[in-house]
Amino acid sequence: MAKSSKSNNLMNDFISEKGLKLNYKQVSNKELDELYEITEIILKEKNELEYKSFLQTVLKELVQNAVKATQKRFFFKKNGIDIKAVNNSDLENFKESITSGSIFSIMENELIDYAVEIVFKDEKDSFKISVKNHGEMNSTERKNVEFMFNRGKDAEDVSDLLTEETNNKEGGGLGLSMILILMRKLNIPQENLYFRTNDLYTIFNLIVPYK
Repeated sequence: MAKSSKSNNLMNDFISEKGLKLNYKQVSNKELDELYEITEIILKEKNELEYKSFLQTVLKELVQNAVKATQKRFFFKKNGIDIKAVNNSDLENFKESITSGSIFSIMENELIDYAVEIVFKDEKDSFKISVKNHGEMNSTERKNVEFMFNRGKDAEDVSDLLTEETNNKEGGGLGLSMILILMRKLNIPQENLYFRTNDLYTIFNLIVPYK
């Protein structure tokens, strides 16, 4: 009975005008498991469980990226670094703050409700997921994202990305490119993954059509 009540509440929010909204200050496996459970409940209600594995991949990538992006903004803010003029040393110091855990102390002292906001919303003929983080992309970040979008659209298979990544000294990450390849395999239009950014927030959106 409790599970049925939980499902009903989730679905009521999901089909509402504002959608089902979740905020997290940090994301561990526990929070990801919660997101996976919610996704499965929604997909089961909509008879779209074939998207389960795909959407888990999407959520892990977008949510972890969003948390990192928010953390980066507040790390640079605390250290007086202009996000538009970040150098390699600044990035290494940020990575070290994650490794040491000091970034979590910085985040706890910030007067923000979340590091990432996720919204699940029913769009009548589709399932929309929005993932928002604090801060605008700088020009380098935007170029990296656009590169990963283009790489995913051009690659035939994930194995093509692995070969290319071996020769890519800066890494760049496989996630967004892999999502686009998976979208093509599932016959989801690749333009259904898109982002927008302003001086306050960056939001990635994915629209998955119901079959």
